[in-house]
Amino acid sequence: MAAPADMTSRDFSGKFVMNKSLCENAQDILEMQGVAPALRETLSLAVPHLAIKHHTAASGIEHIDVEQTVPGLRASSERRVLDGSQKTVESPIFGALIVQNRRATADELGAGWLKDGLLPETFVDGTVVHSLAQSDPEKGGEAWRVEQTWGFEHVGGAKRYVRRVYVVGSKGESVQGRLVYDYEGAL
Repeated sequence: MAAPADMTSRDFSGKFVMNKSLCENAQDILEMQGVAPALRETLSLAVPHLAIKHHTAASGIEHIDVEQTVPGLRASSERRVLDGSQKTVESPIFGALIVQNRRATADELGAGWLKDGLLPETFVDGTVVHSLAQSDPEKGGEAWRVEQTWGFEHVGGAKRYVRRVYVVGSKGESVQGRLVYDYEGAL
């Protein structure tokens, strides 16, 4: 189902389900992030559901809380604070990560892929939700870095919530992709 016409990146609150038929390069993204082939295969069959609560604290800082459920797998939670600070987190799929969440202007985004095609309601007040995560080099494993922008695009004839993704691997190789979600309703 299409996202509501009045939904903007100022409030992503709602329930969404990944539309795998409209996603681009999801398996390549996981591979570059060092996810094992067996787990990539399992994830390719899974359909993630998101419950997003987007709110602004009394301090004026935005928070985006995401509960992700995948039938047959353990639920996971993301607590994103759009304050630009770096935090170390542990991901059940990716391991130790260093993450940073903020709002960024289109000019601040390095890869054109992160902004091309996004609808104007993505750039509220001239900014977009931008997330940066990288593997923690002190914890071992392959080094990689992923950037995401969250917003809206017309995909498959409807306005949909999307995450545009750009990954750079340890040897400088890169892959870009798009995760596309159908709107399921309000929280």
